[in-house]
Amino acid sequence: MLCIATALVFLGFPLADLLSGRLSRGSEVVAAAGLAAFAALYLRLFWILPSVASERRREGAALLGAVAALAIALAIAFGDDWLGLLVYLSVAVALALPTRVALAAVAAVAAIVVAISGELEVVVQVVSVGLLLVAVRRLMELVQELEAARGQVAALAVSEERLRLSRDLHDLLGHNLSLITLKSELARKLLARDPAAVEREVRDIELVARRSLQEA
Repeated sequence: MLCIATALVFLGFPLADLLSGRLSRGSEVVAAAGLAAFAALYLRLFWILPSVASERRREGAALLGAVAALAIALAIAFGDDWLGLLVYLSVAVALALPTRVALAAVAAVAAIVVAISGELEVVVQVVSVGLLLVAVRRLMELVQELEAARGQVAALAVSEERLRLSRDLHDLLGHNLSLITLKSELARKLLARDPAAVEREVRDIELVARRSLQEA
């Protein structure tokens, strides 16, 4: 937000034109009102920019349309010193629109500059700034996607480790329960013939059961 606000310093060219005395009184009033509205709408657009693609999509689209209309109208009405507004428009479409749409919009803004004045320098600025910001925004999106993917991989790794531990515990408990079952059957068979052996088997069963509880 601070960078966008700082960038508005470059509105000095139309401001200088306003103060030059070149325009008539009526034109000065219209130009000043248009420039103030452009700056306010531009700042508002970038204030809500992170949420333009979600809950404030309609407001973002309306603001972008208003910024575009003012930039084009003021550049046509007041001449070359106002063409810089179209550079701001290129910035806005590059950051507010989906990548493919943004590229087409930057090209459209460049075509508008050509149609209005044919100023090659402004065309280069519009295209270079627009493409640069599209690339930067896409890079930031890729970084965010990478971070999200890393989070998913980490979550999957944790889930897989839990599943492995669960399988190991299941196998261990299954083995111990099988052992308890066998010893119980053996103790039942020995009950009438060898009480001492039955006592040993019962103790073994108790030890296995305790170990199972500890390992669980």
